[in-house]
Amino acid sequence: MKMKQSSRARGGNRGGIGGGYERTDPDWDIKRIQRLRAEYDSLDPSWRQTYLKGLSDADRWRILKRDAF
Repeated sequence: MKMKQSSRARGGNRGGIGGGYERTDPDWDIKRIQRLRAEYDSLDPSWRQTYLKGLSDADRWRILKRDAF
């Protein structure tokens, strides 16, 4: 049976990056911030400002404020 093109285009993202499946873990955001902090801490101090520029204001605040999570 031949599908119309518009029907095929409606499939959507079924997982992976941007799919939202990561957020089913109740600790997903806490773990994400912990990973971002670990990356930030592993950088040479001369690269840290560049790293922070690529993040949202909220993420930047959470990384720099250690007691947020």
